[in-house]
This record gives sequence, structure tokens and C-alpha cells, in this order.
Amino acid sequence: MTVWAERIGRWTDEVTGRAGTELAGSLYAVPEPDRLAAAAALGEAGLWIHADVIVGRDGGHRGVHPRTVGDVVAAGVGRVDVHLIARDLTLLDELIGLGADRVTVPLETVTDLAATAARIRAAGAAAWVALAPDVPHDRLLADPPVVDGVLTMLITPGTRAPARPELVDRAGVLARGLSCGVDGGLTPELVPACLAAGVSYLVVGRSLLGHPATIDPTTIDPAMIDPAMIDPTMIDPTTTEPATTERRIPG
Repeated sequence: MTVWAERIGRWTDEVTGRAGTELAGSLYAVPEPDRLAAAAALGEAGLWIHADVIVGRDGGHRGVHPRTVGDVVAAGVGRVDVHLIARDLTLLDELIGLGADRVTVPLETVTDLAATAARIRAAGAAAWVALAPDVPHDRLLADPPVVDGVLTMLITPGTRAPARPELVDRAGVLARGLSCGVDGGLTPELVPACLAAGVSYLVVGRSLLGHPATIDPTTIDPAMIDPAMIDPTMIDPTTTEPATTERRIPG
């Protein structure tokens, strides 16, 4: 039994029994050396494997490295959703080429939704967009939808703040015409509201794969986030954490 099996079991019992609802575990919550093992545990349980590929302001990788995503895909352990968190789509073709089942890109970086979705679908992947808290969602109300789904972020992407429950209502609006997921600081207490809003895909990181004794949910990595993206009412930007800090799950 893996160190994550008990929590995966609890979350699976809570969520996957609901018709049409799927659960994903975020590899970003796991130290790099343990990510392949975590992916295998998620896949064995029938959960999606969510990988945040985060590009810092310096161009360096601050999340799950594309190489790791490629290894997970090559291992064939489960369905993979790769989520690009970056200021542009420079890495899009590389990520598409990894062979993931779903590619999620930041809505604010996309100028032509239809063309970007077509690029992703041409590689056999589903095309989703991520909607950050401060990004308008009007472009996603087209009928029929241009993309396959939207991942509504409950926190600023790349940060480790607590989820903002009021953003679940926004997900509910989008879920009326589009497959809708939520991501960011999700806890079991927030699940009923998400399901009631019509959310069908839940991405869980710290609560599922992290260890609460070693993670401060208010910390952020200053090298990872563009300061213009940070909502000062949500996060204290003076509380930081080195990008190289490693979080280990006791085994």
C-alpha cells in the first residue's frame, strides 16, 4: 500500500460515487522524486493525473517538469491532464507532443480559442482552458462551446493559498454549458458546494497527496509568479518559500 492510498480511498469514496464526477490528483503537491510513484497510485485508483507545468519569470520550470509528464505518459499508468501555467504559449507544442489525454492552457494567453483548441485536438487530446480568478469568463459562454472544458481556479494559479469559496459560484455559471472543473486549495469541506454547482472534475493537491504538517498553504514562491497576478487581498506576498524547498511525505 502506498503512503497515499488511504487518502485516495477517502476522496474516491466521497467524489467518484457521484455520477459523471471525476477526481484528479495534482503531482505538484508531491516532491519530484516521488511523482512517478504518485502517478501510478492515482492511475491504479482510476483517478486522473494532473500535472502543473509552471514557467517562472526567469523561464525556468517551477512545477512538474515536462520531462516528468512525458515519463508518466510513457509509463501508461493512467489518464494525464497537463496544465500549463505561464505568461504565454511558448511551450504549447512541446506539451501537446507529450501525448497527454488533456491539455489545459491559461485563458488569458489565448488570442484565438478555436485555433488553439484545434491544435490540441489534432494531437488527440481534449482542449481545456484554465480560468484564473481575475480573468473575465465572457469568452467561454459561446454556444456551442469552442473548447472542451474549463478549469476554474479557486486560487491564483501557482500559489498555495486557501481556496476562495465564492469562486465556486462562477464555476456553476460555466457548468451550465461546458464541462467544468475546479482546482486550487480544494478541501473535502468545499466538495458539496462544487458538486451542487455542477462541477464534474475536481483537482486536489495538498489534501490528497501532500502532508499537512509540512505545507503552509499561505506560502508562495516569488520566483514562480508574476507579481501582477497576485491578489494582495488574498495572499501576504511577504511570506515566501524558496523554490527549491522539498516537501516530503513521511513513509
